[in-house]
Amino acid sequence: AAILYSLQSECLRVSGGANTNPIQTWRNTSDVILSKIDSSGRLGIQTGTSNLVSALTVNGGIQIANDAATPSSTKAGTLRYRVSGNNSYVDMCMEIGAGLYQWVNIITNNW
Repeated sequence: AAILYSLQSECLRVSGGANTNPIQTWRNTSDVILSKIDSSGRLGIQTGTSNLVSALTVNGGIQIANDAATPSSTKAGTLRYRVSGNNSYVDMCMEIGAGLYQWVNIITNNW
């Protein structure tokens, strides 16, 4: 059987058992699953009862905002959306050489 307990450094911890059901689900007042974490640590947002196959599965849009941090290995793969004047940009932090990182523009929209 799984045992749930709490520590100061952890909000929720499950140990023991061979749990294949979601470890945690959050439901609205109509008992609709809003989000869940499965036994492999995958997170689903508005995915209902479907099985999760990726680390993060979202049924709906994902909104991103500007990230003004300096490009680095810890930011690699990060997406950002930003606006400047009459332009909007979607960029990704990417490695452009050995140990060199840069915000690379994926698409620009002008109006």
